[in-house]
Amino acid sequence: VVIVTHTATLTHSLTHSYCHSSHFSRLHCTICGNSWFQTRERIMTLRDNFELIDLPQMDRDRIALNMREGKLANYIGEAKLYVSNLSFDVTEQDLYQEFSQHGKVGETNIVYENGTGRPRGFAFITMRSLEDGKRVTEALDGAQFHGRELRIKEATS
Repeated sequence: VVIVTHTATLTHSLTHSYCHSSHFSRLHCTICGNSWFQTRERIMTLRDNFELIDLPQMDRDRIALNMREGKLANYIGEAKLYVSNLSFDVTEQDLYQEFSQHGKVGETNIVYENGTGRPRGFAFITMRSLEDGKRVTEALDGAQFHGRELRIKEATS
């Protein structure tokens, strides 16, 4: 299974099979079932400093849920939250596990300093529904998490 992006907004988990012609492969998405032909060179060529990595399981699960619910594959959620006063040892997986106890999490993003890669102490978490966003804010705003008191509010654009 290989993960590639074939448009700017749609990620697919792919398997491929070769056709009689040596120039094309038939790609099949293992999440949504779509398939298409693409040249081998386009599939296997990556620019310098790029690498092919597996899509994290929580992202594959989110995409599969989106397909089951009839949403676009890149749908993340409706309630984007700003979460501050985070401990520097908190990971995105820690946030995902904590917040998912109060609703469906679409995405977690810890913000890091440019250059050093050190966490800046805040994150953006997108909950799949507005109701989940309200529920998690009521439950966790002011709660202790990794030795710090969380501050949660709706993110502004």
